[in-house]
Amino acid sequence: MHEISDKLKSSIEEVNSDMDRMSEIIERIQSETVQLHTVVGENEAGVGNIHEKTQATYEMVKQLDEFIGKNKQTAQDINDIISKFQR
Repeated sequence: MHEISDKLKSSIEEVNSDMDRMSEIIERIQSETVQLHTVVGENEAGVGNIHEKTQATYEMVKQLDEFIGKNKQTAQDINDIISKFQR
């Protein structure tokens, strides 16, 4: 009976040791999951920032294109006026 009791005690200690190791692994997984969540959040914010800057750049290019178009028309009008005086 004493031998069986020792084996049982040994088995319980092994199980407890395995449970402790599993607990450590779970804690590491949880910690890494939190870190991953943080990184993903930062990436999402970065992508959102890039999107906003892209939109702002597009709007600036659009305005610049309109401005260039107006300047071309003004230059053409000036050329027309100058050509009238050259005749």
